Amino acid sequence: VVDGADWRRSKWGVISSAFLKLNSFIAIKFSKSVVVDSKIIQKKYKDKLKFLCDYIPYGYNNKKNYDKKILKKYSLHNKEYIVFVGRFEKEKGIEFLINNFNQIESDTYLVIIGGNKANRKYEDYIKSLGNQRVKYLGFIYDKDYINILRYSLFYVSTSFVEGTSPSLLTAMGVNGFALVSDIEENLETLNGTCSTFKTGDGNDFIKKLLYYIYNKKNIDIERIKTKSVVEKYYNWDSITNDYLSHIYRLID
Repeated sequence: VVDGADWRRSKWGVISSAFLKLNSFIAIKFSKSVVVDSKIIQKKYKDKLKFLCDYIPYGYNNKKNYDKKILKKYSLHNKEYIVFVGRFEKEKGIEFLINNFNQIESDTYLVIIGGNKANRKYEDYIKSLGNQRVKYLGFIYDKDYINILRYSLFYVSTSFVEGTSPSLLTAMGVNGFALVSDIEENLETLNGTCSTFKTGDGNDFIKKLLYYIYNKKNIDIERIKTKSVVEKYYNWDSITNDYLSHIYRLID
């Protein structure tokens, strides 16, 4: 299995980036079979290395373990906040997110799940940016994480660089609506659902943010479409069967 173009991430230095890129090349050239979870990556390997990878998408597992009472633990209220999930890294666009969110007038909160244990200085800097409507919850997992996603107004991501985002896919399945940057990886994952803004364009982001905060009925309509797409393309049971079938073909 080959992941996305991880060498593009800013956290890697020149040597580390070159090493990751070389490993990707070796994996393609000397493997009997390569599986990718993105058609974008599949096309890039075909165009650049003339190698056709097998595509099997990332999946979403809906355990439906919802409990609204968990919100009280974090002083949150149903559909009165939007949520960001991710490590505090520059390519995640978290500075862009907070700085633009600070400019809008709304009673809606921005809840941020994540941090950066490897770079506490940058984590502290990000925490210093938010106004009184920004809540930092740190890293949250399992039932709490799922329920915070579930009862948010919607999920938001402002990434400049991304692969197939597990948190976006989870948000699509659990919540049903997301507002994300229009990088090609996000567009592929959304598959015609939810909404996007022009990457790095603060005016477009604020415009879309305010529109959905004050037009909740439109979000409910989008959720119906999102549910259908998630069930059709990202069902873990069918994806598991695809992996098993792929392994059996290799064995034969």
